[in-house]
Amino acid sequence: MDFTLLIEPVSTLNPAFLALAHEHLARNEVLILLVRYANCGGAKDYLIIRTKDKFDTLIKTLAFKTSITVFFESAFALNGKVNAELLKRAYELFVKEYDEYEGLDIICLEPQKGDIGTRNTLFMHKIEEINDWFRQHQNLHVLIGTMKFWYGNNQDFITAYVPDGDGQVRSDAY
Repeated sequence: MDFTLLIEPVSTLNPAFLALAHEHLARNEVLILLVRYANCGGAKDYLIIRTKDKFDTLIKTLAFKTSITVFFESAFALNGKVNAELLKRAYELFVKEYDEYEGLDIICLEPQKGDIGTRNTLFMHKIEEINDWFRQHQNLHVLIGTMKFWYGNNQDFITAYVPDGDGQVRSDAY
């Protein structure tokens, strides 16, 4: 990873940022994005990106000052098919993370009929919710972990900001 990505704030136009995202996509990984809109009362979206074209198009369409956190698959502690063994591991992770994060994020990589938008990105703060979801979604491919976007940039995720028209990165209220 290019060390310049550790010096915040990072621009979405930073060549190292774009190259890192493209590199992960070229390895057939998905990118999980948390898009936070400046001055919009906490408005945010979670997106699953699978192609370079979709990523590049999104970056070009976001408004100035928008924050985008790109989570790579390595950011998630668990990656696999929904089954009893993964449920056991998810329970162990839940217990480990609960005090700091108060739950787990589950990213369903296989959209179900009728699923749109953030329904494939779930936050579950009760183990009973996780048990029920696992029972209803057997054999789907998921990523499970925490999306601690407030931590500093690292090899598992990068937060970047859409620069203003003059090229300056200015973060704002999210």
